[in-house]
Amino acid sequence: MNKKEKKKLRYMTKEKRFSIGEIENIDIEKYNTLSRFVKNKNRKNALKGKAYIKKLVLRKQKKEEIRNKKALNIPVEKKLPKTIERLSIFDDNKISLENEKFLLNENCIDEFSDYFKNQKEPNIIITSIKRPSKNTILFMKELSLTFPHIFYEPRLDHSIEYLLNNSIQNQFSTFILIEEGIDHHPKNMFICTLPNGPTAKYSLSNIFYAHKQKSNIEITTLAPEVYITNFNTFIGERIKRQLHTLVPFKPEYKSQKVVVFYNQRDFIFFRHYKSYHTHTHIYIYIYILYMRIFFFIDTILLIRKNVI
Repeated sequence: MNKKEKKKLRYMTKEKRFSIGEIENIDIEKYNTLSRFVKNKNRKNALKGKAYIKKLVLRKQKKEEIRNKKALNIPVEKKLPKTIERLSIFDDNKISLENEKFLLNENCIDEFSDYFKNQKEPNIIITSIKRPSKNTILFMKELSLTFPHIFYEPRLDHSIEYLLNNSIQNQFSTFILIEEGIDHHPKNMFICTLPNGPTAKYSLSNIFYAHKQKSNIEITTLAPEVYITNFNTFIGERIKRQLHTLVPFKPEYKSQKVVVFYNQRDFIFFRHYKSYHTHTHIYIYIYILYMRIFFFIDTILLIRKNVI
């Protein structure tokens, strides 16, 4: 028993000693429930102290059992920590070997098939709400530095329908709309694949701007490498393919810039890195170059529409 445990035990029991029979008859749940309704501080501590003594005895017995099993070379079952991934219910929509063939056939005829066949290059137009704040303009500026072939269109007094129809006529492949929150920071982002959709809405949070970072890293507009991981469902596959269309499709392409989209429990973590390797050594130094964004998949409209 540690010094802290002894001190806590003395405080809660007020140096009262219990016999072995009294300790065995202690019901932990009973004393814990009784201590909730007792208002007297001393009485409450006495009830909690009895339950605490029983817990210490049980903990000591478990340790002795494990020690004896290890001495006799008996295998001990290790309890795995309870995480959200382990306790979650199995999702039937996850991609498996059975439905992989169906998915491959579907990918050949979906809205992004021309891009993956190198028949279409990304040509992105980005806009915001009317009268955007400085933070939204800075966010759009850093997006244009992260992904190549992005053109900014001022919103002015135009409607979204007008901008969408105009971008379809000018043969743009993707339309991005940035929304602001009450705090004048980017709150939502709509990504619409032109001309037939789909449209996905993402909630933005924890944005780390590159211009506020204290580093002397040069900002370049080269095409980055893309790593998109842990998109294992059917909707995740569609989102994965849509995010791929923001960057030119070049298989086995290697660059100093790296863009990472990591999905975890429907939260997408976005990172942008720059790798710097010296000529004399093999070491690679990776820096966070631009932004750090925390996406949340809010809604995805699978209906083919031209309007957000």
